[in-house]
Amino acid sequence: MVTRSAAEPTGMKAAMGGLFLAVAAAVGYTGRIAMAATTGRPTLSQTKMQFLELNDSSIAPMINNPLQELLAQHHLIRFNTKYQYDEVFGLGIVTVLNQLLEGLGEEESNRIQTAYFASLGDDVKTIKADAAALEEWARTSGKTNGLKMDSADGDATKEKLIAIAKRVAAGDFLYTKFFSIGLFQVLQQSGQTDPEHFTEIVAAMSLDKDRVTKDLKIYKDLLKKLEMAKDMQKEFLERERKKAAERMAAKEAAAVN
Repeated sequence: MVTRSAAEPTGMKAAMGGLFLAVAAAVGYTGRIAMAATTGRPTLSQTKMQFLELNDSSIAPMINNPLQELLAQHHLIRFNTKYQYDEVFGLGIVTVLNQLLEGLGEEESNRIQTAYFASLGDDVKTIKADAAALEEWARTSGKTNGLKMDSADGDATKEKLIAIAKRVAAGDFLYTKFFSIGLFQVLQQSGQTDPEHFTEIVAAMSLDKDRVTKDLKIYKDLLKKLEMAKDMQKEFLERERKKAAERMAAKEAAAVN
């Protein structure tokens, strides 16, 4: 269930909607989708209906609109025949959702994310745990021992990353911008965001550097616009609160007179 507020300024609403749609498109997979024609794969309509049933509380349109677009993009990835979940992808999607739902409060954000992942047949606890574990690895082992993928040396997380790199090199990998975002988070948490380390890990993962660079630039630019839009929303809400207080004060004064 969603609510629509007539009080939202048309210009800001349109700007926010367009911005969030762009965020969703920028982080989603926009290539051709090779969906298998099997009854075991839900349609997008079924996924969206499942989300609405699981999340029976209202979501403000300024968040719900981009969230639905994000869900649509994720659905196409999730049920692509080449899709195979990995922790880097998980970290990427969790990062995007946290940024989109920032400011809602922990309880509401968790409720929405639980419904979001469940509608796709995934478990939010597993994906969030994977994302948290990968970030922790980046902050500790990744920072101390580096992110080179030449040898795992008994490191379970590095073994997983090396396995992903082999799939990429073999062409058995569905690239998405969620993956690049997750990989960038690994670099950030390990304190190795300089060009040299970026080039090193992209090459180690057998990824196309130009494509990853382009995707991350779009993502970073949109994050800046997202922050600007959030500031606009805060200013709007503050003005509305002041107007409401002024109207209440005027009513009380009229009643006294």
